[in-house]
Amino acid sequence: MIIVIRTFLLEALKDVMNVFYTIILPLGLFIGLGIYMGTASYQQQLLSGSLAISVLFGAFFSMGFVIMQQRNRGVYKLLKATPFPIIKYVLSMAFARTIFSLSFSIVVLIIANLLFNITISIINIVLLFLILIVATLCFTGLGFLAANFSRNEVQVSIIANLISMPMIFTSEAFYSMDKSPTWIRTVGKLLPFHYFVQSIHALVHNDLPALWVPIIILIAFTISITLLASLTFRWDSNMSPLSGIKVLNRKQFLKSSKRKNI
Repeated sequence: MIIVIRTFLLEALKDVMNVFYTIILPLGLFIGLGIYMGTASYQQQLLSGSLAISVLFGAFFSMGFVIMQQRNRGVYKLLKATPFPIIKYVLSMAFARTIFSLSFSIVVLIIANLLFNITISIINIVLLFLILIVATLCFTGLGFLAANFSRNEVQVSIIANLISMPMIFTSEAFYSMDKSPTWIRTVGKLLPFHYFVQSIHALVHNDLPALWVPIIILIAFTISITLLASLTFRWDSNMSPLSGIKVLNRKQFLKSSKRKNI
C-alpha cells in the first residue's frame, strides 16, 4: 500500500497537466479574482471554491486518466495475480490524492491569511481536512467510474466533462445560486460537489450548525460511489464494467441455492 501511495505521488508531481489543474489554476483564480473583486465575503467564497476545484480536478480528472493509462500498460493484469484487494487499491490511490490535496490546502490557507487576512480556527482547519479526505475519496471513486466505463482516454475526457461541468456550474463554488432557476438548484442538489462546497462554506464562515447535513450527505455519496467503483472495476480493456456486479450476483445465487438444498 505504501508503494502505491509513493508511486502515485511521484507521478502526480511529474505530470504537468495535473500540477496546472490542481495547483496553478485554482491558486491563480483565488489570488487573481480575490485581488480584483476586493470584498471580504467574495474572497471567502473564492477560498472555498479554490479548495473544492483543486480536489475535483485532481481526484476526478487526473485519476481517470491515470487509471486508463495503467490499464493500457497492463498494470491491473499483474495486480489481479496478487492477493492485493481492489478496494484496498482504490483506497490507496485515494489516500495518495488526499496527501496531495491537504498539502495544497495548507498553502492556500497560508496565502489567504497573508493576502486577504482570512483566518480559520484550529478546530475548523481540522474539520476542513476531514472534509477534504471524504471529498477526495468521493471524487477518486468518480474517477475510477469514468475510467471503468471508458475504452480510451478520449472517452474518459468526455465522461469526466459531462459529470464535472454540471457539478461546477450548479454549485456555489464561485458565485451565489440564490437568483438561479429552481431546476438548476435542484440539479445541483443531486450532485456531491454541491455538498462539498457547502461544507467548506460553513467552515470558512464558522457556521458549524450548517456543516453537518452536507457532510453526512457527502459521506453517503462517498460510500456509494466507492462501492460502485469497486464493483465496476475492469482489470483490462476487454472486460465489461458490469462483470464485477455479475460475479457478485452469481456468488449470491450460489449461496442461496446451497441454503435451499440444506
